[in-house]
Amino acid sequence: MAASACVTIALPHLFIGIWQLRAMANLLVAIAALAVATIAAAEFAIMSAQTPEQIGRAQQWGHVPVFVLMVVALLFQAANWLFGAA
Repeated sequence: MAASACVTIALPHLFIGIWQLRAMANLLVAIAALAVATIAAAEFAIMSAQTPEQIGRAQQWGHVPVFVLMVVALLFQAANWLFGAA
């Protein structure tokens, strides 16, 4: 349910970010929302894993969207600092 809410938030921001060249903040919000939805999918994969190896693999892949989310947060703060209000 949380993943679908994140995708619902991401889609309008993604379209605005693509159509308007100066809407970098919208594009970053869309990427962040999709990363959170992917984290939810990784947690679901951990919950439905049958073996310890599947749990470990899901945890390994779950770190990728967390890294993406941290990079997006850093870029958003950098854009806010460089250009005033993002």
